[in-house]
Order: sequence, then C-alpha cells, then structure tokens
Amino acid sequence: MTLLWTLLACGDFTRDTADTSSECTDPATCSVTVSALTAECGDTGLGGTSTLTAEPVGSGSLTVQHMDFREGCCPTFSATANFNYGEGRIDVYYSLTDDSCNCVCELDLAYTLDGIRAGTWQLAAGFDQIEVVVE
Repeated sequence: MTLLWTLLACGDFTRDTADTSSECTDPATCSVTVSALTAECGDTGLGGTSTLTAEPVGSGSLTVQHMDFREGCCPTFSATANFNYGEGRIDVYYSLTDDSCNCVCELDLAYTLDGIRAGTWQLAAGFDQIEVVVE
C-alpha cells in the first residue's frame, strides 16, 4: 500500500529579498533539491503535536526537522520540494511507503533542502508552515 502525503498549508507570509522577477514557468527551474532524508521513531510517544523547524546551513540550504509528523514505524521516506513564487512559499511533499513493520510510533522526519533562492519564504510541509530566511 502506498500512502502519499501531498498536503499544502496556506497562511500569511512576508517576502523581502526573494527574486520575483522571473516567475517559474518550467518545473525544472522550480524544484528544490531534497537530500539526506531520514524517518525514525521519535521518543515522545503517540499523540504528539507535529513540529516543523528549519536551520540555515550555508548559502541556499536548510536542514529541516519535522517531529511527530504522523504515526508509523519504518517507512521508506522520500520527498520533493518546489518553489511557489506567487505565494512566497516552498512546498514540500512527502511520500511514506512500505511501512510494514510491527510497531507504531510518532515519526520524526529530517532532510536537507538545497538550491533555494535568497529571501524570506514560508516553508510548508504536511499541515505545518514556518517562516524561513535563506541567505
């Protein structure tokens, strides 16, 4: 069974230095590179509140943690990310598949985003959204 999470969050945003002069018309130029993905059982038990955090790790890069994202155990985790220039947002889409282990926990997801244009963006993943500043 494949469970595909394609969830977007909307909300207020501010954009100060993000370049809007060249709107994305080609999906190849809209994508953000996602790497170093992990999905592990968290230590907070079931019923935790999902928390999204991001830290800059150099020019155009963020490390992201999504704690207590959802219940699971040992899925294969993949993600894609795209710019949404019109909304000043980076949308992250998760795919969690093959979660057939015999256990249940709150999943903690972690990954790195690269190739982000400098500016203030909203980072949207699952039902969560935060503001991030990228240099």
